[in-house]
Amino acid sequence: MTKKLRVANIIEEARLGGPQVRIANVAKYIANSIDTVVLMPINNSNEFISLLDESRVPYKSFWMNSLSRKWKAVFLYILFFPYEVIKIAFFLRKNNINLVHVSGGSWQYKGFLAAKLSNTRVIWHLNDTYVPFVFRAFFGLLGKYVDSYIFASYRTKAYYDSFCNKNKKWSVIPAPVDTNVFSPSLIDDSISISNTQWKGKIVIGMVANISPVKGIDVFLNALKIVSTSSHDIVFVVIGPIYESQIKYFETFKKNIDE
Repeated sequence: MTKKLRVANIIEEARLGGPQVRIANVAKYIANSIDTVVLMPINNSNEFISLLDESRVPYKSFWMNSLSRKWKAVFLYILFFPYEVIKIAFFLRKNNINLVHVSGGSWQYKGFLAAKLSNTRVIWHLNDTYVPFVFRAFFGLLGKYVDSYIFASYRTKAYYDSFCNKNKKWSVIPAPVDTNVFSPSLIDDSISISNTQWKGKIVIGMVANISPVKGIDVFLNALKIVSTSSHDIVFVVIGPIYESQIKYFETFKKNIDE
């Protein structure tokens, strides 16, 4: 019997979003051939843990500091960085992990460094098309030493291409969509949130965490242009508002009113 590959999928942000949903879905569907364990911070992990439990995906939560715009969070991130990298590296060694899958973007340095420290092969999964230059530059220093890359889109690949090692293998793999869950046949009119005033109009929706990196300003600018020529179109944004984005959301609401 062939021994299954053991993969540690490491992400430094446990708050539920696109990468977290993708981690759970992929781990669930490859479980017959690959053993995956998810490593993540304890903080803000309740929803992610519920999804992993539902998908029967093993996980290990650590006290792990995540990057934030708050100075206290930055200080704690830097202060505990070496300790947390070593702690993850010990976990990889102790559990005979064959491959580290670094999820969440180019600023997920701890998983990469822990993999190198424990002499474990590593794939870096890149899913965005914007980070501050300093993060992308630091990724460029580290990312050239990965074993391969996964890009969520060709646009992502183009964005990071000059920072990657051209001699390493790469694949473009868009995030999967579970059509057993997201299907027009599953629409239930009894729980529709649409307003009766929308009937007969074209409704354009955006689903995203309320955050400036999601391009909601572009969505609003499109609304501005369209609304001057047509009143038969409705724009709607659906998504959670996290505590760190309340200030942005207030600005967002003012722009909507305007």
